[in-house]
Amino acid sequence: MGGGTEVVVQLASDPHVQRRALLAARERWRAYRKRDDNPNRSPFWQNDFYHLVSLHWTKFELPEAQIWLEEMLLAIETDPDQGGHFRFGGRVEFHSMRDKELFMILNVLRALRPPDEVEALLLAHPEVAAVAKIYPLGLDSVRAEKPPASQPGQRGRGGFSCAVSSSGRDRGLLEGMMAAHRGDPSAVPQLMSEAGHFYEQDTDSRNPNMAPRAFWPSCHAYKVALYWAGKMLGKDAEPLLDDIPDQDVVLLASIELAAGILGLSQHLGIRMHHPHHNVLDRTRGMT
Repeated sequence: MGGGTEVVVQLASDPHVQRRALLAARERWRAYRKRDDNPNRSPFWQNDFYHLVSLHWTKFELPEAQIWLEEMLLAIETDPDQGGHFRFGGRVEFHSMRDKELFMILNVLRALRPPDEVEALLLAHPEVAAVAKIYPLGLDSVRAEKPPASQPGQRGRGGFSCAVSSSGRDRGLLEGMMAAHRGDPSAVPQLMSEAGHFYEQDTDSRNPNMAPRAFWPSCHAYKVALYWAGKMLGKDAEPLLDDIPDQDVVLLASIELAAGILGLSQHLGIRMHHPHHNVLDRTRGMT
């Protein structure tokens, strides 16, 4: 949830787009908390939302930011707690999800609440209070430390890899990816052209692809194209999003564009083609 939203917020230059992405993340967080089949909260899922707010709460006006904080504090105190070992870097460890979540938004808490209220809340969470003596602004303080050196195999450090099939229709895409890996400037136009061909096939009125758009081969191809565009052109590649004819695909491709700009590794995902004319074939055609 939050990871994808975060790169969209970082990349988007329009404050309205940033705001829509943040509001959508909050709605998904609310929906997840209400699910009857999820009595225990997922630490990984919740991390995304609290981390997102810790980074971007200043994008809201003060009264609205106060409302966001109030809702998060209420969730922290009333949702079922969950034990475990929750680590941040090499010096911070919590044994309660409530403590971990409170620490993650400590910078927001100190900015929006009077000091006496903050101290009263910390008294009720002694583990957080102890860590706050080292990291008074929670994740903001942790982020201010020098990041550790990347290790082999870490995200963003691997070599070239691809996961397309060897079928004839993939040949152009694969050639474009190999050209991009060599730094050939013609690679991005080639990849965009290949993605356009895939989109024509996915939207062919005689046999449209009935799989969700996120799994369309054209969506995959546009994500590949925008990833390499971001890697090779940086933010100058952003206008290429206007050439994508589907807004859902634009959002997904923009995440890969951001990953390319930031030097992160490429996420290829799964592709599916579900023919409209034969329901029995819908479990086949996965590449």
